[in-house]
Parts: sequence; C-alpha cells; structure tokens
Amino acid sequence: MNNYKNQIKNYEIISGVLEDYLEYSDKGLNFQKITDGILKVSGAKFAVFNLYEEEGKEFTTKALSGENKTIQKAINILGIEVLEAKWEHDKVRAAKIKKHTITRFTNINQVIGDVLPQKLTNKLTKSFDIGESLVAKITKDNVMLGDFTLIMSKNKSFKKFEVVEKYCRHIGLLIEKNRSEEKLVRLNKAYNEKSKMLKTITDNMIDQVALTDPMGNFTYVAKSHSILGYELDSLIGKNVMELVHPEDIPNIEKRLVEFVEKRLESEKVEYRIRCKDGTYLWWETIGNLIIEDDEVKGIVFSSRDITKQRKYRERIKSLSFQDHLTGLYNRRYFEIELKRLDAERNLPLTVIMGDVNGLKLINDSFGHKVGDELLKTAADIMKNSCRKDEIISRVGGDEFAIIMAQGDSSDAEGIINRIKENSKSHNIKGVEISISFGYASKISKNEKIDALIKKAEDMVYKNKLFEGPSIRGRAIDNIVEAINSKSPREKEHSDRVSEICVRIGKALGLEKYFLKEIKAFGLFHDIGKIAISDDILNKPGPLNPSELEEIRRHSEIGYRILSAASGMSNISEYVLAHHERWDGKGYPKGLKGEEIPLPSRICMIADAYDAMTSQRSYRSALPVEYAVKQLKEYSGTQFDENLVEVFLEEVQPKL
Repeated sequence: MNNYKNQIKNYEIISGVLEDYLEYSDKGLNFQKITDGILKVSGAKFAVFNLYEEEGKEFTTKALSGENKTIQKAINILGIEVLEAKWEHDKVRAAKIKKHTITRFTNINQVIGDVLPQKLTNKLTKSFDIGESLVAKITKDNVMLGDFTLIMSKNKSFKKFEVVEKYCRHIGLLIEKNRSEEKLVRLNKAYNEKSKMLKTITDNMIDQVALTDPMGNFTYVAKSHSILGYELDSLIGKNVMELVHPEDIPNIEKRLVEFVEKRLESEKVEYRIRCKDGTYLWWETIGNLIIEDDEVKGIVFSSRDITKQRKYRERIKSLSFQDHLTGLYNRRYFEIELKRLDAERNLPLTVIMGDVNGLKLINDSFGHKVGDELLKTAADIMKNSCRKDEIISRVGGDEFAIIMAQGDSSDAEGIINRIKENSKSHNIKGVEISISFGYASKISKNEKIDALIKKAEDMVYKNKLFEGPSIRGRAIDNIVEAINSKSPREKEHSDRVSEICVRIGKALGLEKYFLKEIKAFGLFHDIGKIAISDDILNKPGPLNPSELEEIRRHSEIGYRILSAASGMSNISEYVLAHHERWDGKGYPKGLKGEEIPLPSRICMIADAYDAMTSQRSYRSALPVEYAVKQLKEYSGTQFDENLVEVFLEEVQPKL
C-alpha cells in the first residue's frame, strides 16, 4: 500500500508540473517549480537545474531547491552568485555523465571538482553533511537539453532511478515544446517585418499557418493545412468559424473579437477543428495581428495538431483523480467534489460512507491479490447500484464514499439496500461480500461538511460492531472448507489431531470448557495453510529449505486469521505456538518450556503422532512402534516429557 501511495504521490508531482505549464505556457517554464518537483520525487537534500544552450557551448544554472537558509549559506561559502550563472561546456564533466541517464558519484567533488577547487567542495561536504551526488540528464532525441544535479544527505542512498528518469523525460518534452513555441512566436513577429517572405516560410513549416482578414475569413492557407483533407483553394473565403466545433464557437468568437478590438499582442487558444471526413482534431493556435498605418489589415494564425497531447493531458488528469485498483474516483477527487457541491442549491447534500468487512481476513487467508479482487467486486457492485450522477470514490484501503446532491436520508437508505441486495449474488473464495454503511445529510447551509463526514463515519463504525463479527465467523468456516478442498488429507488430519488433543486433556483431568476449547483448537491448528501454495502442501517429496520456510509461516497466518474472529483470541494464541519446542528451538517466537501454552504443547504431540502414523503426500504411514520411539527420543527436547508420558501410558494404547 505504501508503494502504491508513493506512486500516486509521484504522479501528482509530475502531473502538477505538466498542468502548470499547459495552463501558463505563455509565461514560459517555471524552473523553480520544476526543480522543487525533482527534489520531492528523488528524495535529495539539494537539487540544481542546469539548462543547456541550444548551441551546446554553455549552460546556465536556472534554479536551486532545498532549504532556503542552507542554500544561501552554501552560496556564501562559494562566494559567487550561482543562479543565472553561465558555465562553459565542461568536456571532463560531459565525459563522466555520457554513458548513463543518471550517473552516481560518491561525493560532490567528483561532480564539480573540475569547476571549483577541491578545498571549496570539501568545505561544502563538511558544512552540510552531504553524501553521494548524482547527475540526471534531460534529453530529447539524444540532444542534451539540461541536467539535474542531485545531492543526497550523508547517510541516504539514492534509489528512485525509475521515477527520476520518467521525470526527466517529461521535462525534456516541456523544454523542447517551450523552445518550439518561442521559435514560432519569433517567426510570427518576423512576419510583420518581412511579409514578402511569408509564403516561402509557411509552405515549409510543419505547423499550420494561415492568413485571414480582420473578420476571420481565410485569405491564405499553407500547404500544411492538407492535414484536414480539404482542397486548399476551397478554404479561401471561408470563415474560420465554419470549421470550429459548435461547442467551441462561443469562446472562439468572443476571443477573436477581443483580440482585434483590443489589439492584443498575441492570442493563444485551443479548440476542435473539423476535417473533411467529419472528424475533429484538437488544434492549438497562436494569432498575431497584421497592422499597417495603425489599422488591422489581417491576422496570422499559426496552429498545430495537439490531439495526442490533449489525450495525454486528459490521461494524466484522470490518473490524478482515479483510484488505480477499482477505477473509481480517489480521495482527492472526493474532497474536491464535496467542496464544489457544498452549496445551497444542492441541499440536501448526503454522504454515504462504506467499509468493506473482512478485507484483512481475506488478505491474511488468500493473499492480497484476492483481497484486491474483493475491493474491485465491491466497487463494481456499488457502481451498478448507483445512478450516474452519484459520485463514488474509494477514500481509503477498504473505505468507500458516495456523494448525492439533492438526496436525503431515504435516498441514501434506498442505495444502501440496493447495494446489500446486489451483494448477495457475489462472493470471493466462498466468502460473502459485506459492506457496513453509514450516512448523513446536510439540510442547512450553516452545517459544516466535516461534521457531516464524522456523523456518517460514526454510523459506519457502529454498524461494523454488529455486522463484522458474524461476517468473520462465517468467513473462517469458509476458509476451513477451502483448506479441506485444497488437500482432503488435511480434514482427516485435523479431525484426528482434535480427537487426540481431547483425549490427552481428559487424561489430564481438564475441565469441560477447556476440553471444548482444545477440540476447536485441534480442528483449527492448521488453518494458516490456506495461504500456502497447493504445490507445497501436496508435494510428493521432502520440502527444500525455501519451501520449509514458506510452510512455517502457517502458524503466524493462522494466528492473524483467528485473532480477527470474535471469541477466538485464546485459540489464536495456541495456533501461533503449536510449533514451539520444549527446548526453545521451535518457531515462530522460540518459546521454551512452560512459556508455551498447555494446549499448544498437547497439540504438538498429537500433531507429530498423527503425522507419523498417517499417509503423507511424500511417504506411506510409518509404524506405530516407530512413532512411539520418536516421541520417547525427543521427550524433554521437542516435547513436554510429562505430557509424552501421559499420552503413551493413557492415550496411545486406546487409539
């Protein structure tokens, strides 16, 4: 889960930088935000962003990221102003970082030692307790656009190669796009100075260039407009608006009028343009006015197809609002929408909170993959039970939320009843789907939304107290059935172990309630094997060391499963200890002697005896005489010698 959260956090940092550029690209790149972003995703102590000139002869330090006071102290030590400082191309440094996208150096001296004196770099290292340094290259089509110098804390090792490489690729695309746009703006400005060269230039540009009169009627279109499928001559005289998507016309018309009337220096818009076959492309267009004798004579439009970029942008946005596992909205989207809908026109505003029962039990029993299946199934049930205008989000590991605008408590109860009814036809590994719900409605505009959420959550927890235990109890029964179906011998073995445990208990004179507990313990002692591979359980030969290590997990898994069930706390402790040894060499805790619970010591003998005298997947049953000999031999080391004596004298002869 932590890994999943970290991935989402890194996606949000990257998408934030991209969205910032897409929204404010007319202002250029925000180098500081880019550098702050790499600092966050890399885990470095300091980050430096160097931008390479297009000619490659020098590079400029555009931004520093880290604690402001510390950075200023470092600058003071260096004795030079680092920001916007230009550095000549360093062949030694370039050779060091040529081979890899990210190059690791053991200390900062190896990175900048050819630029600054070693005495100075040593002082930096000691002053700020810094360790290894890295250079992450920013390239596009094998052209060096810039790099990030990352400086780690002394005892911190850099590990985030994949996400930093991905970040660098995105930044490379932004730098290339920004440079292309700057070139385009320069070309458009040059047109007003050299209009006679326009046709030659535009006919050889990749971007779609066109001229219109002040009203937006085409007077010239470059060859690149053939991407739309029209004969170029057929476009002359047509108005731009004839090709614009109907939904985009109001905005484009308004922007065009303001552009001409206010004589804005340039204007950039995104809109959909119709092709001859009726399909639409997304275009990004920059307009520049042609002004002669203080009169607007026309407009130069430079456009490019951004259909792929739009789809990519929507994908990034979707990822930042979508729960990766279930496909529902995530908590971030839930909080944004709840805030947006918190208005008087949407009252009553109702929130339903839901908590999936038994997720931990499923994870411990069948593994997290099956637990994920439980969450996805629950999400699908909720989607199929709600209307399209109701917002469903996964807001936690096993927690879901539904927002209803203009919906009251009766509407909420209706949705909950539909979900519960639809859940009856679904199960995971034989375990029913159960979700505990709570809801609350905001009736008055003066009510606080936080109080609404708390009220709904309190109802969830109250309902969970009643619903959870019975669900877990039925789930444990299903787990036992699943074990028996995985290995039929396991049921017979558990029944015999349970019977032997009870007989030893009677021989010891234990009370009836304790005998009942021991009987249940004997039946459940191997319940943790549900999480062990069938191949290991049914292997027709001895287990290798790694397989032995795997099967030894079953006592801990059994403990976790049973400890989740009401009334099973004692039995869960017995299960955890049923492979401990009298001499302290058992597992998982290495308990010794009477530190081991009495039922666990009893089960150890019953389990060993039945295992030896019963047929196993890898051998035939051993003679009773051999089993008796083994119990005697290991009495006082593996087994409690007093219990072995009771078993051999009073129980074994009657089996």
